[in-house]
Amino acid sequence: MISSRNEVTQMIVSAKVAKGLKWSEIAGKIGQSKEWTTAACLGQMTFSKQQAEIAGEIFGLPDEAVAWLQIVPYKGSLETAVPTDPLIYRWYEIVSVYGTTIKELIHEEFGDGIMSAIDFRWISSVRPIRKATASRCCCLASSCRTNRTNRVLPVASSGQDCSAALL
Repeated sequence: MISSRNEVTQMIVSAKVAKGLKWSEIAGKIGQSKEWTTAACLGQMTFSKQQAEIAGEIFGLPDEAVAWLQIVPYKGSLETAVPTDPLIYRWYEIVSVYGTTIKELIHEEFGDGIMSAIDFRWISSVRPIRKATASRCCCLASSCRTNRTNRVLPVASSGQDCSAALL
């Protein structure tokens, strides 16, 4: 008997490694972006019934695991308050440094409200560094936010080099 969504996540990651799958391949079969699909497979999003069944086929999951994929997850996957993984820590650092600035600019441009992490879109790509043979991760993030009347307002998207300032 499966007792938590974390057990299903472990089953998915094990099957992915054993089958040599890539997140982009899995996303193509599920019909979502690689970013959403990866988050869903790692237990941060809720699959529809159809998506859960496709994931079940891809990873060879039992029916009970497929059912767990359709349950709204407990979000937030970090094991510690301050992440220790260097890559994840950089995102934490971005929020620590620019969080209040982002909040201030959103409030100034759109009024009192919140930015939605539910309707958040994230796209990642690799771009070459000028005059170098290496590449950098580039990210594009967008969201919408609601004001106190629950009217959804778009927040402008901005793509930035992960090693550069977000603003």
